[in-house]
Amino acid sequence: HTQHKHTHTYLNPLPPPHTRRPQVAEAVSFGAPDPKYGEIVAAAVVLKEGWQAAVPGEDDASKEAAVVEAVRAHCGKMLSGFKVPGPGLLFVTTALPKGATGKVQRRHMPAAFLGDKA
Repeated sequence: HTQHKHTHTYLNPLPPPHTRRPQVAEAVSFGAPDPKYGEIVAAAVVLKEGWQAAVPGEDDASKEAAVVEAVRAHCGKMLSGFKVPGPGLLFVTTALPKGATGKVQRRHMPAAFLGDKA
């Protein structure tokens, strides 16, 4: 969970609104360090095969940016503002770090997506 203004924010509402977009295969949210609040919400999404065909745009980078903004906007409609991944904190990836049982390894998420900022 993440703390925000001395309240606890649990990162995985069920089902996560990130996965309710047609282009998203799976998603996970995790805490990102923040100097003001301690931690804020970040998320990583894996897009479905062929997602590019369903999104208008000229190249994959602009299409990916459009999907990221659509996911953030969708989350903004479904969640309180402080539970929505901030600008630059919604990452598109080809795979999430998983253990032998297939569960996402959340403890590896900050290092995998935030690098030195983690």
